[in-house]
Amino acid sequence: KNQNFKLEKIETLGNTKLNLAIIRNIKNFTKKNHNNKKIFNLEIETNLKKNIKSKDTKGNPKTFEIKIVTNLIVNKDKTNSLQKSFSYSSTYNTLNSEFELNIYEKTVEKTLLLKISEKIIVYLQTL
Repeated sequence: KNQNFKLEKIETLGNTKLNLAIIRNIKNFTKKNHNNKKIFNLEIETNLKKNIKSKDTKGNPKTFEIKIVTNLIVNKDKTNSLQKSFSYSSTYNTLNSEFELNIYEKTVEKTLLLKISEKIIVYLQTL
C-alpha cells in the first residue's frame, strides 16, 4: 500500500458501532511513518437506515434496503478543511428466520462499511 498521509486525530458522530468499524478498517493508516508528507485530522459521522422496500399480499416485509451514509470532514490544518459524503446501499429479500435475517444484515453492513472505508482511503490519498 502506498500511503502518503497519516491520520492523527479521529472524532466521531452518529452511530458509534459503524464508526468504530470504519476506523478499524483504516487503522493501519494511522501508524507513524516518516515518509508521510500529509497529516490529517478526521471527523466521521456515520448513520444507517433500514427501510422496507416491498411487502407481500399479507402486508409482511418482502424486501429491505440498508443504506449507510458517512459524512467525512478532513482537517488539513487549522484553517483548511474539506467535506465529502460516502453512501452505499444494498437491497435484499427477507428470510424465513429472524435469526438468519439478523446475521445476513450484519454481513451486509460489514460489506458496505468496507466499501466506504476503501473509498475514504482512496480519497485521502488524492488530497
